[in-house]
Amino acid sequence: MQQISYLKSIPLVFMIFMCFGNQCVYGTHAAGSDLTYTCLGGNQYRLEATFYRDCNGIPEPAFITFYYRSASCGFNYNVTATPDTGSGVEISLPCSTAVSTCNGGTESGVRVLFIYHA
Repeated sequence: MQQISYLKSIPLVFMIFMCFGNQCVYGTHAAGSDLTYTCLGGNQYRLEATFYRDCNGIPEPAFITFYYRSASCGFNYNVTATPDTGSGVEISLPCSTAVSTCNGGTESGVRVLFIYHA
C-alpha cells in the first residue's frame, strides 16, 4: 500500500522541479521549408527546396541532400545540392525604425534560402 502512495507523489515532485528549476530551454528548429519538383520531360526532374529560418535560430544549411526512389523502376538515388547564389535574403518586414535579428537588431527576422537540383 505504501508503494502506491509513493508513486502518486512522483508527478507532484516532477511538476515542482519543472516550475522552480533554473534551466533555460531554447528551440533550435527551422521556421519552415517547402519541397517541390518539376517534371522537365524525358524522365528528368528539377528538385527545389526552400528553407526558412528564424535569424535568431539555427544557421542556414551549407547543402541539402535529396533522397528519392522509384518503387516501380527499382532504383534509389541521392544527390547533394548547394544553395542558389544570391539566396539567403531577409524576408521579414520590421517597422521602418526597427532593426531585425537578421541585421543585429532585436526585432524578429526571417531569412529564406533557395536550393535547386536539376
